Amino acid sequence: APHFNNGTANCEGTEEPFDIVVNPDAHVDKPGDQILCNGFETNPITFTTLNSVGTMTYTWTNDHPEIGLAATGTGHIALFTATNTSKSPILATITVTPAFSNLGKTCNGTSKDFTILVNPTAELDQPDDQVVCNGESTDFVDFVSQNLGGTMSYTWTNSNTTIGLVAL
Repeated sequence: APHFNNGTANCEGTEEPFDIVVNPDAHVDKPGDQILCNGFETNPITFTTLNSVGTMTYTWTNDHPEIGLAATGTGHIALFTATNTSKSPILATITVTPAFSNLGKTCNGTSKDFTILVNPTAELDQPDDQVVCNGESTDFVDFVSQNLGGTMSYTWTNSNTTIGLVAL
């Protein structure tokens, strides 16, 4: 209530109520990390929050746009085809920042990071063909790849078992 004093007069005014609204911190749950191969589709990324009133918005950055996701964006991330044309895995870190808006005030929250790892396509260096005479030993066949950063394994089949090599 307002009070006005002048001399010996003390005048009282009418109370004017008002509200102070304290918005909660903007919050985003950490999305799950994803591990994919080159050419595979990601899962869509839907950001979630604990906030229940107001409006939540999200901005994000990606430190490796070569995986097929833009360097920056807003809102949820739709599925996309992961890309890696290199010989090594690419680990992209996506940083999402939440913003909470309520009653004309927007508050940014703490950012959360998650990753999308895109592995390269498995590649094999072409082994050399061999021509040998009946009864001679073949040279050792060494399977070699230029892929880095993971473990390579190989399967093979033989279409002609009469040469003395099993079918698989």
